[in-house]
Amino acid sequence: MQHPAIHIALAGDHALNLHALASLLRPESGFRVVSISKDIRELEDSIVRGGVELYPAIVLLDVNFDLHRAAGLISFVKGGCPTVRLAALGLTRDREAILRLLQLGIDCYLPKNSDPEQLEEALRKLACNGNYTTPLMEQAFGGIGEPRPVAAGAWPPVTVSQRRFFRLAMSEASDEDIRRRMNLCHSTFTQLVARVYRLFGVRTRDGLVLALYRNRFMIMDDL
Repeated sequence: MQHPAIHIALAGDHALNLHALASLLRPESGFRVVSISKDIRELEDSIVRGGVELYPAIVLLDVNFDLHRAAGLISFVKGGCPTVRLAALGLTRDREAILRLLQLGIDCYLPKNSDPEQLEEALRKLACNGNYTTPLMEQAFGGIGEPRPVAAGAWPPVTVSQRRFFRLAMSEASDEDIRRRMNLCHSTFTQLVARVYRLFGVRTRDGLVLALYRNRFMIMDDL
């Protein structure tokens, strides 16, 4: 017997990140992304327009942006949509920052190097049980133990400039803005992009962002 899809609303201010997440949450895995929003107004409008049929079970929040903006969105979800669970994906492993998010009302915090299977498990348990506790959450609340380290060799070998390009590529900056911020001439930048695309077997920047998610690059401290 096939269970109904778990409706997920994505929210955050990096469109590329959100669309990459949407690509990972496949219908065949039991999920349906019902909306992608960059702020509270868009999320509210999507919930109203979707009605009961597209009402999200979970809002998955990309917390790359500043905590003040995240706090506003968390407050809206917890105050206006009490049955909706709130999960957050973030770059930080800082105990105080994670604790602040938990105090604001998120139900689950996951680092962005989480395996897709772990993300799917967390979302399923949130939808069914209303909770899913990770090692980082336990640590933030004073528990013992460190998060499981990423296995050695999980990433392809890359240069410092490539790593910097990865972080900038996941932002909303244009290619020209990235080139200028990296202080590269056009030919050098073009060669850099071509090498990175070959490294991951992609042809577009959207494809690169998805590859970075799948290869768990986004939480490396030296990006």
